[in-house]
This record gives sequence, structure tokens and C-alpha cells, in this order.
Amino acid sequence: MSFPFPSPRFGRRFSRWAVPLLFLFLFLVLTPAVSGAAIEARPCETGPGPHPVRILDSIVLTGARDGHELPLKIYYPEDGGPFPVIIYSHGAGGSKEGKAYLGRFWASHGFVGIFMTHYGSDTTMLDLGKPLTGPENMAVIRKMAADPRVWANRPRDVSTVIDQLADIAREHPGLKGKMDSGRIGVCGHSYGAFTTLASAGAWPLAFEQLGHRARDDRPRAFLAMSPSGTRPGQNAGSAFGGIDRPVMTMTGSRDGDLFSDRPATWRLEPFQALPPGDKYSLWLEGAHHFSFGETSDSRAGSAPGLPPVDPDHHRFIKMASLAFWDAYLKDSTRARAWLKSGAIDGLSQGRARLNWK
Repeated sequence: MSFPFPSPRFGRRFSRWAVPLLFLFLFLVLTPAVSGAAIEARPCETGPGPHPVRILDSIVLTGARDGHELPLKIYYPEDGGPFPVIIYSHGAGGSKEGKAYLGRFWASHGFVGIFMTHYGSDTTMLDLGKPLTGPENMAVIRKMAADPRVWANRPRDVSTVIDQLADIAREHPGLKGKMDSGRIGVCGHSYGAFTTLASAGAWPLAFEQLGHRARDDRPRAFLAMSPSGTRPGQNAGSAFGGIDRPVMTMTGSRDGDLFSDRPATWRLEPFQALPPGDKYSLWLEGAHHFSFGETSDSRAGSAPGLPPVDPDHHRFIKMASLAFWDAYLKDSTRARAWLKSGAIDGLSQGRARLNWK
């Protein structure tokens, strides 16, 4: 690039202005580029966003197939709108009360978070007086995971929420003008990750055998925390290869299968089988299955050999999830570039690694 220095014949006339003008020119030309690069490489936020958060905890929908109750807890920004909607699916034995730190965080950054309680795989099915990973509760969780009535209803619940977004807003004045039904994401942990990927189009043959299509074409992006890989005799390509929308998976180095000796790398299988294009995988060093829960969650301590939840893991989860939602629900080119920049790897000193394809 050449700069328009003053010609020699104007030297005496403009000599006293040449240097100041040159610096002004360089400032005007280079400052936008430098600022843009700095913003582009800046890590995503991990603290509260600019929006005050309100919570609505009194909504109960009716399940589409069998009329079961579908309680909701909704986190939303108090000011402004409409905002993208994130529908959250809990794991086995969970409820809409889980992952409150994410509900508040996402809402403060301009999203509406709708957290569901799935009938038949929720907290009421467990003996809360006993350890979650004890033999009694693990037997109940195993039964939840194997029951087709339970796992088939979970993606139906996602679709039911989407179907009734307009009704929810109409019946609850605080949500008027808050939810953009054209910008929807789905997220879940463990059994909720199964639900999330099923809504994206995973496991089509299993659902076809039940005469049901779990895939919902309305969500734009999917975030699966601690997703399960395939079982013996299953084909990963058939299970996950048909997902053609943006997906992020998350797992950690101590997040092995709770029911077998499959290592944590088993949970990378969905990402590895996904077709290229807008697919991401966050690997958290030292994170286990309960690292995605609340820092006060005593269930982590009830699992032998697992440490308490590490707040740093929550920072990385917030950072990556916000960038993903910004990129694909708010069409932020800066967030999309950040996801592919390797910034989180450096910021975490290698404790969090984000791969993409």
C-alpha cells in the first residue's frame, strides 16, 4: 500500500503540515482495522450481560401425544426484544430447575431460555435420599434410558414448546414481544443431549421404528453437553450423519459412560460422525459428567472419585456457548470467527480445546 506523501514542489508550502497530516491519515486508515481485529479476537463474555433478567416459573403445557404435564421455567431479558429462544432439555433425573446459571447468563446476554421438565425422566422418579450414582438410582436411570415411551416423548416435548410459543407469549404479558420464533436453538445435557440431537435429526431409524419423526426443522442450532456415542452394533454415520444444521458438542476428559467402562472419548463420537460445516466440539480437561451442573450440586460429590464442580469449567462453557448462540442465532460474524480462532485454547492454557469442521 502506498501513502500520498506531499510532492517536493509543495514541500516548503506544506512542510509544517506534512507530518501531522500523515499521522492523521494513518490513524484514520489503520484504526478501524486494528480495532476490528481486537474485537474479533476478544474472548466472549463470561460475566452477566447488559440485560436485567426476569424469571417466569408458572407455565405448564400439555404433552402432544399422551397429555402429560410439561412444566416450564423461562428466563428472559426484562428490557427490549424480540430475542432468540433457547429450549433446554435436562438429563435423566433432572428438572427445569437445573442449569440455572446458564438460564440467567444467556438471558442477560439477550436470549430467552425455556427450561423444561420431562415427565417420566425427571427428579420425581429418583430416591433423593440416596446417592444419584448409587445402585438404586442408577437402575432407575437405566430404565428411563431404555423406555421408548420416555425417550420418544422427549423430542416431542421440544416440538410442543415450539408449537406453543405464540400462545405462551399471549397468555403471559411479560413475554409479549420477547420471543423470536424464527431464531430457535435447542440445548441439553446427557439424556438432554440425546433429546437435542434427536431434534436435530439423529437416530432416525430408531424413531421410524416407533412410527415417529423426532427431527424438527424449525430450530437453527443445537448444543449437546455430554452426548452419548453409539452402542455395539449401531452405526455412527447412520445415527448422526444426517444432521445438516450447526451443532456444538461438549464433554470432558473424565466424562466417561456412567453405565460401562467406555472412556470419555466415546462422547466425541457424535461430533466425529457429523458432516462437515458449522460443527464444533469443546473438550474440557478434567471435566466430568456433573461438571456442567451447578457449582453447589451435591450430586458430583456423591459419585465416587469425582471432584466438586470447577468454576473454571463453567467459565469455558459460558464462553463457548454464548459464542455459538451469537454466531448462529444472532448471525454474528465476529462470534463465528472467534469460534474458529483458537482463542479459548489460549485463554484456558489448554484446559479447554475447541475443534471445528
